[in-house]
Amino acid sequence: MLGAGRHITRAGTSRTRSFRQSFLLAYAGRIGERLDTASSVATAEVAGEVARSGGLLPVLAARSRAADELTDRLFPTMTQRALSVNNAAGWSAGRAAAELALFDVHAAVAG
Repeated sequence: MLGAGRHITRAGTSRTRSFRQSFLLAYAGRIGERLDTASSVATAEVAGEVARSGGLLPVLAARSRAADELTDRLFPTMTQRALSVNNAAGWSAGRAAAELALFDVHAAVAG
């Protein structure tokens, strides 16, 4: 996002703020989608193991509840809010950056 620099229209109007807002919304949205997919894959794998060995699913459910409770405690006034995106270049750049984000920090450090 910072590498894109300032965005100025031909009329001299700054589009930097809308670019950055669109970038961040797209980035966060795509990261959320990727995390949801990873969670679904992991849950399916664990469900298969639970069927064979029994016992892991309650542990995952307890961790999920604990994460939700911690979020509620740390951010008690958090609410959902509708936001709009009005900069296509920022949106595209944010989605592209989210695709390149690495979730496995151990592989990034080892590589």
